[in-house]
This record gives sequence, structure tokens and C-alpha cells, in this order.
Amino acid sequence: DGDYSPLAVGPVGERISANAPITKWVQGTADLRVVLGASVTAIAAQGASIFTYITGVQLANMGSASVLVTFAGGLGSILGYSIAPAGGGSNIIYPNALKTGANSAFTASISGTASVLVSAQGFVAKI
Repeated sequence: DGDYSPLAVGPVGERISANAPITKWVQGTADLRVVLGASVTAIAAQGASIFTYITGVQLANMGSASVLVTFAGGLGSILGYSIAPAGGGSNIIYPNALKTGANSAFTASISGTASVLVSAQGFVAKI
């Protein structure tokens, strides 16, 4: 009947595509329970000319105070922030992935003393 498409489309006809060609999926964790202000690597640098795209982050704060978490992607670039609520956490999904610099780690740091764990997922690509 000719009612087909070689592209993936959403419910209102919008084109669905990946932000970049996916080379491989990556994931990692960072334990911020014993650091104050220092960056801790959640996902390591993946090699020369390779970028990491972060599609999801989970935060868990076992402490009694809410704390600001800063996400960075190498070369001094800050990719974003989130609050880790006291005795709670958050699940963040990025429809438009956070992109690190080439051959740069995805790191997290906190603004105070807290008991925070970070988990991150994404993919790597050469663009």
C-alpha cells in the first residue's frame, strides 16, 4: 500500500535518529563519599579522537544534606549540574546526550561533604 518508510518515525511523523554513530556502549560509576570538591572519573577517556556521549546518570545520596553535583567532560568543560537530595537520589535521562571532549573522561564532583554515588551510561563515537 506504499505506507512505509525507510526511516524510524515517531507518533506525529518526526524522524527518530541517534545523535552520532554508536561505536560501543559504555557505563561507569564514581564514588564521591570520601572526596570534597575533587573530580572523580565515572567513565574513563576512550582514546584519541573518540568522544563519549552521556545518555543517563543516576545519583544516590546516603547523607543528611543535599549537595550540588557537577558533571564535567575534560578540558575544563562543565557539562551540567544536578542536586543529590538528602537521603535520596535522582535519575536523569538526556534525550540529547552530554558530549565530552575528545579523549576525555566523564567526571563528577560535589560542592560539599556528602555521601554520594554516581552511575553513568552512554556511548562512544568518533564525531
